[in-house]
Parts: sequence; structure tokens; C-alpha cells
Amino acid sequence: MRNILAFSVSGNYFSFALVSEQGVISYEKSIVLNGVQTGDDILENIKKYGTEMMAQEEVSGIAISTAGQVDDKKGVIVYSDEHLAKYTGTEIKKELEAYFNSVVEVENNVNCLGLATAWIGPHKVNDSIFLLTFGNGIGGSYVMDGKLHVGHTFSAGEIGYITLGDKKLGDYISFSDVIKRISAKNKKGQAKVTIEDVFSRAVLDDESCKAEIAAMIVSIAKAISIVCYVINPQCVLLSGEITRFKEYLEPLIREQLAKELQPYIYKKTEIAWLDNSKESRLIGATRHFLLQESQKSQKKLVLIIEQNRSQLTKREHILADFIIDHMLEVPQLTITEMASRVKSSDATITRFCQKIKIG
Repeated sequence: MRNILAFSVSGNYFSFALVSEQGVISYEKSIVLNGVQTGDDILENIKKYGTEMMAQEEVSGIAISTAGQVDDKKGVIVYSDEHLAKYTGTEIKKELEAYFNSVVEVENNVNCLGLATAWIGPHKVNDSIFLLTFGNGIGGSYVMDGKLHVGHTFSAGEIGYITLGDKKLGDYISFSDVIKRISAKNKKGQAKVTIEDVFSRAVLDDESCKAEIAAMIVSIAKAISIVCYVINPQCVLLSGEITRFKEYLEPLIREQLAKELQPYIYKKTEIAWLDNSKESRLIGATRHFLLQESQKSQKKLVLIIEQNRSQLTKREHILADFIIDHMLEVPQLTITEMASRVKSSDATITRFCQKIKIG
């Protein structure tokens, strides 16, 4: 069984694990980071711990889940905010592939969480999942039929940047912005406010805290409704730091969402909460690695078939077209099952494979 060495990177922690092709973690370690990390810090951490792990274990590649907007084809950080300094433009894939002499694949943290959920999570039965993470910002990822959809500029799901009034949608929901607004209302000399304080005081009927949370709830419902109207997924998952306050928020979010959505859409869309664990990101990074690997194999197979088209019989042309049109499904079929699908014989399938020299 092959193992992938997976890393998860954010502004305040760094973790890595050995993950099997079935998504099972056999070893995991997390490190709390102090101070603002830079792109160079991240690369050095991956090199350090990657070298240590690869000296002890045989791995088939390196998978990275990271904060920031990622060009997952080139493995480049397209954009990163102030939580990771000098990270925008970092060519993670190129540098680490040269350093480790191994295949490296990179994807955004939220996208990795979505991939893990659609792969082995409790909601893997859903055809389409939109994952929203809430905390010090909003992140989103869309997985349909097990495939991640990142969009033309790798920014699909970034609904926190949508403008509402004179603010971004994310400004109304961000924990750090809520804390700033509450702190501004506090009397000078009072202790620093935490998000836990805001919710605790809201439970005790503090009007300013209740008002801030009420505004947050309206914006969360607005974010979910935008997803439901534009993407229309089967399931919307809520994750991130917000899950710590699920008991307080869930009934209020559902109440507001019922006002935002048409009754039929509200009734038919599953709204669920998901643990935003580091382990899930590591598993999702591994899933991304395996999907990228699979796509390369598929492209190679298509090239082999097309190069051998002139040798094929009429029946074999039909088989070739079937393979190309059903690339994700074909590896799961037996020869007999494939023969039945293309109305051919087992012998034809076998001769075809021998002719173009594929297994």
C-alpha cells in the first residue's frame, strides 16, 4: 500500500502526516507556530520535516494543503493575506519537486477539506457539496461527483468578497471584525474581548453582543442563500471556528435561512455542520494528489489510443471512444462488464488492449 506525505499549512499551525491511498492516517504531528510566518518559513518547515520523514518512510509523493488562493496546476500561491507574509507568488510545487525529486501537489485548505468530506466523510453520498468555513473570514469549496471545481481564476467559493452595502460580506461575519466592533463599544481599560466573551455575553442578554451576532446570522444566511441560488448543491456544510457555537447559532441560522430561501429549495437542501480538523485537510490534500495523478494517467491513455487509431477496426474504434468518454468509470469495470456496455466480446477487448499495449 502506497503512502503520501501530506502537509497542512496555516498562519498559526503546521502539521504533517503519512496518509494511505484509502485516506487512512498512520502517523501525524502538529506544531503550533509563533509569530507571522512567511513563504520562506513554510518552505523551510516542509523541507525540514519532509526530509526527516522520507529518511524513515517510503512515500509516493508529497501533498500540501495550504492557506491562500492556489493555482493548483502550477502549485503557485496566487494570493495570500497578512496572516502569511510574503507568501503570494511562492512557487511551492516547483521548488519542492526540485528539492525532494518527488511529485508535489498543492491545494487550498478549504478545498482540501471539501475533497476529504466528499471522499470519506459522512456526506460522501451527496452528489454535490458546497462547504463554507466561517471564522476570521469566509472560505468556500464546491465538490460535485467527487471532483473539485475551482473556477477559471481558482477563486470559486470566495463569496466573502461580495459587497453588501459599504462592506464585504466577510466583514459582517469575521470573528476578528466582530471583536473589533464590540471592543470599540467597551469602556477604556476594560479587558480584551474574545469571541467566546461575545457569545457568553449574548446569552446573558448583552444587547450590543446580541446585535452583533444577529447581524452575523443574517450574513451567514445570506452567504448560504447565494450558494443555494447560484450553485444549487444537494448539501451545504458549515465548518470552521463557528462550529464551536453551533448550539447557539444553528436554530437562529435556520430561522433566518427560511426567510432567505424559497420554501422548496430550503426543504430540499441539506444544511449540516462539519468538524474542521487538521486531519481532514491532510486527507483532502492526499485526495487532491491522487486525483491529479489519475488525470495524468488518463491523459497518457488518451494519447496512446489516439496514436494507435489507424490500427483499429471499426469495433475497436467504438471501444476506444467508450474508454475516452467514460474515463473515470472504466478502471472499475471488468472486461466482461465493458464488453457488455459496448456490445462486444471479451476477446475484442483483450485484442484491443494487446494492440495498443495497455493493461
